[in-house]
Amino acid sequence: AMVAPNWFHGSHQILYVVHGRGRIEVVDPSGERVLDEELEQCSLVVVPAFYPSTKIASSEESFHYITF
Repeated sequence: AMVAPNWFHGSHQILYVVHGRGRIEVVDPSGERVLDEELEQCSLVVVPAFYPSTKIASSEESFHYITF
């Protein structure tokens, strides 16, 4: 499963992985990839405002996260 790319223009996004494993991809406002990382339980990522990101679940595990 994959979450459609999203971005926040007024604030940063904080993502915390509650359970499972997945991947996050982040690009800068010009479309250049700045982050492409595997995440696992207890991972914490801060995505700056205006930076689009997408989250992709692992094929072996579920991927549960919360964002602020």
